[in-house]
Amino acid sequence: MSTRLLILGMLTRAPMHGYEMQRAFEVSRVDAWADVLPGSIYHALKKMADEGLVRVQATEQTGHRLRAVYAITDEGRDAFRALLREALKHPPRSFPTDFYAALAFHDAIPRAELLAAAEALIPQLERELAQWKEGEGAKANVGAMPPELQLFFANARQHIEADLALLRGLRELPASRGRTRAKPDTR
Repeated sequence: MSTRLLILGMLTRAPMHGYEMQRAFEVSRVDAWADVLPGSIYHALKKMADEGLVRVQATEQTGHRLRAVYAITDEGRDAFRALLREALKHPPRSFPTDFYAALAFHDAIPRAELLAAAEALIPQLERELAQWKEGEGAKANVGAMPPELQLFFANARQHIEADLALLRGLRELPASRGRTRAKPDTR
């Protein structure tokens, strides 16, 4: 649903081709929080064109490639508003994650292995945080950011910062006392 919502939303602002959307998503970090893959943009555009939600408005020649510039149709605007209303019914979620599920069984692996996994994730999240800040700066450079968008970026940063605090906190915990490691199932 998010891919369709994002594509239709972009097309409510201006006609564009798939690569323009892909670049806009990358710069603003939409690709990270909405889990939109580049190939899914093109697939969704073709499918929505077949459904009458978008139409090819023009084609552009760039080198040896021919790019289709898509525009939203009236049916597409209706579908966009329906998707928007549906998406706003669901609260934002930072759960569930595989990492939290694994933490529930932390005593099944050596502590050093758990700490090594946490340490390996810290630089990854630090890069992600830097990318979010870069995306926020790029949005701000385009013009004044609406307050809702400012809140969105602040929320994303806070989630990443909280995850970093969790990972850094794991290395500060003392080794568990009086707990035994789970024995592996040898059946």
